Amino acid sequence: MPEPSPPPVHDFFISHVAGDKEWADWLVWLLESKGYRPVCVRDDLWGANNVALVDQTLRQVSRVIPLLSPAFLSSPLTSSQWTAKFTQDPIGAKRELLPIRVGSVEVTGLLEPVAYVDLVDLDESGAIRKLEDALASLPIQPANPQKPADVARRPDFPYRRVDFLIEYWFTESARVTDLQARLESSPHTVLADPWLLDGVTPSRKSPVPASVRPKCRVVCVGSDTPFRWARSEIQDALKGQQNDTSLRVVPILFPGSPDTKLRAAFDEIQIWADASHAFAILKSAITGEPIGAQEFPPSDPQKPKAELFLEALKRLDNLGLVTPVVLQEGQRQGIADLRNEIYGR
Repeated sequence: MPEPSPPPVHDFFISHVAGDKEWADWLVWLLESKGYRPVCVRDDLWGANNVALVDQTLRQVSRVIPLLSPAFLSSPLTSSQWTAKFTQDPIGAKRELLPIRVGSVEVTGLLEPVAYVDLVDLDESGAIRKLEDALASLPIQPANPQKPADVARRPDFPYRRVDFLIEYWFTESARVTDLQARLESSPHTVLADPWLLDGVTPSRKSPVPASVRPKCRVVCVGSDTPFRWARSEIQDALKGQQNDTSLRVVPILFPGSPDTKLRAAFDEIQIWADASHAFAILKSAITGEPIGAQEFPPSDPQKPKAELFLEALKRLDNLGLVTPVVLQEGQRQGIADLRNEIYGR
């Protein structure tokens, strides 16, 4: 009689490509914190034969977890890893092949009918809840369910990182498009987040995935931007900064925005930008490099004083410091003075 197979040494083998190593490390930590015995083969061991290591590991493991991403599905090496378990359990009766989707990819071929856990566009808490539900459905129990999580070696969750998340009211699309183009040519990664008016309620044109983590959150405010929306989004950005101290928050005040009113509402914000130097401020927020004087366009010495007066009058109106009668009279006089300064009559 043939000798019985030795019991498996590991519960799960994490099959992944090098580009998804952060996902593999995080998943190994999570499974270990739940009392399971996961393993993944490192591809950076000097002189090691990775094919031999994988072959040996697959003989000692109960189940294979393929981390599905575009690179994974195009890799012949990872294909050989999951097909080894597929041939042992082709109809999934033993549930030995447990795919997890971690990248935006369409699953086709032999893997298409195999149900997978989808972690795309989830934040860490959402991913943990989904995996806990999936683990609870498996016909196995963790070897050490009481094992506490090792917080000290907990890896960072593999969020989708972008340099800038730019939030703006739809009326500022032209300005934001120009700014986005300049930032992306730097090059930086940018995610634009336009807001619209859905009836009487502001709403995003499309939801920002929970998996996105920006380095800098930018709130753009223009002349037609609702003040309440601007205040709410800046408050939300500052709240996010409390949870992620590396996050930078930079409001951009375009011409005509209620700048004085907003600055008064958020005296804790040290960096404000306007249209003339928004690009320089944002680059500095990401790189930490000081802003050179050449980054700022020189002020126009020929700007009429009456124009400055009208701008100041609008700021006072935004603060509610002038009555409609005074505002109307001031505008009328300011426009007359501006005409005289420009045309001499």
